[in-house]
Amino acid sequence: MAALYDPHVQEVVLGFEDLPRTWGDNDFNDADGISDTLDEFPNDYDRAFSSFFPSDKDYVLLAYEDKWPQLGDYDMNDLVIRERLQTIFNAQGAITGFRLEGFIDARGAGFKNGFALRLMDMPTSLFKAGSISIDGTTFPLRAEQGQSDAVIILWNNTHDFTTTGDADGCQFFNTVKECPEYAPVPFTVDVTFTSGVTSLLHSDFDFFIFRTNKRGHEIHFADYPPTDKMDTSLFGRHADTSDPSSGRYYRSADNLSWGLKVSGAWHYPREYKDIVWCYADYETWVESAGEQARDWFETSNRNHLYYVPNR
Repeated sequence: MAALYDPHVQEVVLGFEDLPRTWGDNDFNDADGISDTLDEFPNDYDRAFSSFFPSDKDYVLLAYEDKWPQLGDYDMNDLVIRERLQTIFNAQGAITGFRLEGFIDARGAGFKNGFALRLMDMPTSLFKAGSISIDGTTFPLRAEQGQSDAVIILWNNTHDFTTTGDADGCQFFNTVKECPEYAPVPFTVDVTFTSGVTSLLHSDFDFFIFRTNKRGHEIHFADYPPTDKMDTSLFGRHADTSDPSSGRYYRSADNLSWGLKVSGAWHYPREYKDIVWCYADYETWVESAGEQARDWFETSNRNHLYYVPNR
């Protein structure tokens, strides 16, 4: 151990080295007991190793239709996100935070929408610190106040990062094949917890969109309840058949949802092309509550209807 006193701030800084002085790295920045050669985060005593979902090379695709509670054009491309989860553990095996790496692949929305995540059944007090780096610029993240669960607004307006500057139908971002194609917008989220938790599944992440100018207009995946900020008077309108008393949320009478989560590669619909037209087995998958046609996103030959990027 090394101790240094700073007379200007009247503080003592302690540095620990966890290897023998004769052959260690002598950097005196260790405190978790893990050798630097084995530690993924040698300069952070709260982080030692990590795991990835779905893997360190693959992504989960998130896709949204923002016309809820109406079905709208049901093209499921108003926001398309690729993301992978990196769960971070300390030396004792407790989960002390996470990272998300991903891209904004497409924005077919005319509405201005924000993007957020809620950690299901995890209190706001669990959030210690966070940041997001998006398209090369880093912003601080905070837990939204007035929420029972930890809710983190990742950004307030997707248009801020996906404005094309093109006219007419080409104002959309990577949904119209006849328009210029743009590089996906990269982002990285880094969050640390105030204390370790024993479990953090990908299903615990409730990714949702909301209206920039109306925070209470939230759109979640099927059967994920809204946050405390939700305007619940929107439930049951138009095509929505949400029934909070039975735990039913964001489903139409035919079980159609306004958000999708797909593991692996998937080609989302082009602008104004109903996902049911693009993928013939999608409706069977939805109506069977996922019991049938589980490979619906792999079986379409209607390539004139969905968007295949050039990259």
